[in-house]
Amino acid sequence: MPVLRLVLFLVCISFSSITAEPIVSLSSTNVKPGSTIKIHLKNRTPLQTCILQFDRKNLTLFPTDARNDQFDGYIGIPRFLTPGTYTLSVITQTQTSLPEKIEIPITVQDGKFPYSHITLIGTKKTLFEKEDLLSNESKQIEKIFNTLTPKLYISESFIKPAPGKISTGFGAYRIYNQQKETQRHAGIDIVNKINCPIMASNTGKVVFAQSLQTHGNTIIIDHGWGILSIYNHLNAILVSPNQTVKVGERIGLMGSTGLSTGTHVHWGISVQGTRVDPSPWITSTVLYNP
Repeated sequence: MPVLRLVLFLVCISFSSITAEPIVSLSSTNVKPGSTIKIHLKNRTPLQTCILQFDRKNLTLFPTDARNDQFDGYIGIPRFLTPGTYTLSVITQTQTSLPEKIEIPITVQDGKFPYSHITLIGTKKTLFEKEDLLSNESKQIEKIFNTLTPKLYISESFIKPAPGKISTGFGAYRIYNQQKETQRHAGIDIVNKINCPIMASNTGKVVFAQSLQTHGNTIIIDHGWGILSIYNHLNAILVSPNQTVKVGERIGLMGSTGLSTGTHVHWGISVQGTRVDPSPWITSTVLYNP
């Protein structure tokens, strides 16, 4: 049976095997779809293998010391998960031991996401009806989101990339032209005036800066450890691929390009290929704890 204890100074929950090796600390085990869980693993001896498994997906933890006995990383909870209890498996092995497996229950609550109705007319409606185009662009973006850079670029908490009101939150059910639900919102929409400066939400390397037909002018920044941020519908792109940017640095101008009905920036964060709610990355001190 795993031993459960509260570690107050980390504001997280720790689990260990019956041999007390390794100790796994999680920022939370009770979450909503779109949440991010911070995980820390500590072992008395160096590890040869360290694997996470959640929702039929293998995830990576990253060594944070030269001895390979401490690891950190993040788990993204998919926005499509139905409420219930899921199992996080942590599999470790040293050079001299058999594989060790710890199973941790993760409770996923009902996200209670709202419905968002959007009316498209004219060229926007025509663009929306090009399903293959939207699908191909989404696949292109998802491929980039699976980038796994072992270097962590961030050195402080994330910031909101633009001032303005949030018009649509994460996870909202998107209903276009009164039709049935077609997708779930994978980020947040921030509304402001045309050409409002868009800033890098954290330090990282630009891995995509290109005009797309449905997503509009788009920038993707790799922050390391499988964490990437995306900025859509820009009026102008001010950075280039492979460029390193600092948190708060101006990277673009707000617009309404692509499949957009008003001036805004769609801002999203992906964690090892899973789109998560970016808002907690601004407000939670637990998530940023490298």
